[in-house]
Amino acid sequence: MPINPIQPNSPIRADHFIKASEADSNPANNEGYVPKLESNGEISSVFTRFNYGGGADGAIVLDGTNTYGFLSKSGNVYTMTRNIFCTNITINSGCTLKTDGFLYFWTGKIDGSGKITWGVPNAGGNASGNTGGVGGAASGTGPIKNKAGGNGGRGGYPGVTGQGQAGLPGGSSTSSPGRPGAAGATGSGAMPGVAGPGGTASTYLPFGVFAFLSMIACDLTSSAGLAFLTGSAASGGGSGGGRTDGSNDFGGGGGGAASGGGCLGWGNEWGGTLTIENLGANGGNAATLNGETGGAGAGSPGGWSAIFFKKKTGTITYNLAGGNPGTGNGTPGTAATGYSYEIDISTLIR
Repeated sequence: MPINPIQPNSPIRADHFIKASEADSNPANNEGYVPKLESNGEISSVFTRFNYGGGADGAIVLDGTNTYGFLSKSGNVYTMTRNIFCTNITINSGCTLKTDGFLYFWTGKIDGSGKITWGVPNAGGNASGNTGGVGGAASGTGPIKNKAGGNGGRGGYPGVTGQGQAGLPGGSSTSSPGRPGAAGATGSGAMPGVAGPGGTASTYLPFGVFAFLSMIACDLTSSAGLAFLTGSAASGGGSGGGRTDGSNDFGGGGGGAASGGGCLGWGNEWGGTLTIENLGANGGNAATLNGETGGAGAGSPGGWSAIFFKKKTGTITYNLAGGNPGTGNGTPGTAATGYSYEIDISTLIR
């Protein structure tokens, strides 16, 4: 049972949600609790302290030599295999922390002159002859995944009297604080398909306002559920080229690129001169066949970065550029640069 049940016409307090067995002897210390999300997506009856993650993983120094059980290492790149809860994080120059969709927390200070990245999204596939390129596949092992790009359209062929097929749209997200995707290009000829549109990106609630949602990288849904945040939206595939011709095949469109991902960190002090890099991927190239060329696949927008901290004593350089379009007929939409968020934890609604 909670310490104190909620009373009508009275303020709602933290101790209305805290079990008596978990309460602090000093009631003032019961403030600042937020709900914990269980692996099945339900909110736990146990509430967790608003404490930068607790620091159970201790201090880590990424120097290209040190190893840790919760980070896989390849050269100077350390890839997270789960959410990490550190005291201090130091990323040395030339070293990279790859989040792979997981969250990083620290109770003390994050420092160094290295790099943090979500990872590298998949590029759009190239068309081959009449066959359109495959859209870049979605990826990310942790909760923050990106979105898949749209397939390129097949070029016109005799069975459809030369009509090129449409490129498919890039993946959309209603839980993304990132950018929308770019549209693919239209193939050549008198009867090309329709280019694949870029995906849309939005959140149901304003991002970076509520502490509980920010800590668990979630957004509410229109049905009052919870959904993990995603990277930016993905980009569309180019359409196939075509013309009125019952005897020839024409060139397929390039595949759209998968979107840039999202990085979320939460901690006490941000120091050092770190770089955060979440790039978009390149679109696929179209093919030319019997005089008609498919539309180029669109590059994807850069990803997003969100840092929640109590104080900032260092500087951050962002590289969130969008990817390049593939080659082919027409000009795909422009892949936008991603968003960065730096949020003072004290301003959040708890």
